[in-house]
Amino acid sequence: FYADWCGPCKTLSPKLDQAAKASQKFNVAKIDVEAQEVAPLVQHLKISSLPTLMVLFDGQIIANSVVVGVPDDGKFAAYVKMIEGLEASKAAAEGKGEGDGGPAAAEGEEPKPDFKAIITEHMGKLSGEGVSKDVVAEAARAFSGVLSHEASELGDAVRAKVGLAMCALKEGNADVARQLARSAEGDCAENQKFGELEALKAQLDFIEQGGAGSVSEAQARVDADPGDLEALHDLATALFAEGRSREALDAALEIVRKDKTWNDEAGRKLLVKLFDLLGKDDDLVRVYRQKLSNVLFI
Repeated sequence: FYADWCGPCKTLSPKLDQAAKASQKFNVAKIDVEAQEVAPLVQHLKISSLPTLMVLFDGQIIANSVVVGVPDDGKFAAYVKMIEGLEASKAAAEGKGEGDGGPAAAEGEEPKPDFKAIITEHMGKLSGEGVSKDVVAEAARAFSGVLSHEASELGDAVRAKVGLAMCALKEGNADVARQLARSAEGDCAENQKFGELEALKAQLDFIEQGGAGSVSEAQARVDADPGDLEALHDLATALFAEGRSREALDAALEIVRKDKTWNDEAGRKLLVKLFDLLGKDDDLVRVYRQKLSNVLFI
């Protein structure tokens, strides 16, 4: 909903058009609130501030989809992801019958999905090695479904945005991941912390500080000069940024093998940093801690 005199509307309109064109999964309808023929609709929906966004799906306005004003980049990216996941969320919901293990509901009521379990399951899939595009797409649909569901709680929404940021990283889009992380952080109550969000922020800080560029660029430098440890360091950072953890650890370990003392033990320090980001319970961390010990002390 917009008006010609509304400056924020003019800011949001091209962003919506661009997102719809890039997505190809939804259309944008713009309603001028000052048009006489839509006055009953504007009054019925209680549109009092501009711009106002809402999502219409299957003839119904999606709960939690009403946004007033121009959302920041992080919230806008999450909003688009939510819209893109609606069709798949509907299909998944229709495919579940009785006895699916979800929370019980009163007779005649739709059972509330177990959002915490859904989010945890898909975050676990994203944390594995060799994650396929299909797995990333499925996870993004699940997280979007959580965001769009009227029964989701604030903590679920925060974790779902973290999940969408993880998907963005798997797709090599750190900028969108940062926007989603900022949006998730903005949704947190004062002094409220989520372990997954803190881990994501640490990973994004690491990527930003690394500044290694693309994997292909770093790999080309290593291929041109296998002894270029700076290039190898950049390759490890770039690989990790794309979620290719095992390859990143191999590249960092190779630095230690070639020269333990290079750049004030930069290879060892990089491995330790990657261990911290992956978490002590990660299987790769246990394996590569032993490999690092073997290189250092054997």
